[in-house]
Amino acid sequence: MKGNKAVYASPDGKLLGIEGVESSDALVGSPDFELSGKANFALGVKFGKDDHSSVRFEYRRKGEDIWTFLTNLTTSPGELHFQPKVAGVAEQIEIRAIFLDKDQPVGEYSDIKPAMTAP
Repeated sequence: MKGNKAVYASPDGKLLGIEGVESSDALVGSPDFELSGKANFALGVKFGKDDHSSVRFEYRRKGEDIWTFLTNLTTSPGELHFQPKVAGVAEQIEIRAIFLDKDQPVGEYSDIKPAMTAP
């Protein structure tokens, strides 16, 4: 049946159980994490990896649209370190995360969480 392209298509094989169904990013989900304030423009972060190799964290400054890579973490708890826009001045930022497998993003981005960095 698989050799006859006139009567067989891959979606048919999946319905019949002949071929596997690829996993979807929607089934992977998104990371959940908790933030805590630290000194010297750092944040503590606790997260779960759900059998993924690591979690990528990104941030953006409040009111901006551009997300900036922060770090990839493989163990929890961890720390996120920032360079303030103005030296020595606290600022509000937003954090998001996504799972990584073999350094490639999988799943969906997490909910965006607000945070305050301080000297």
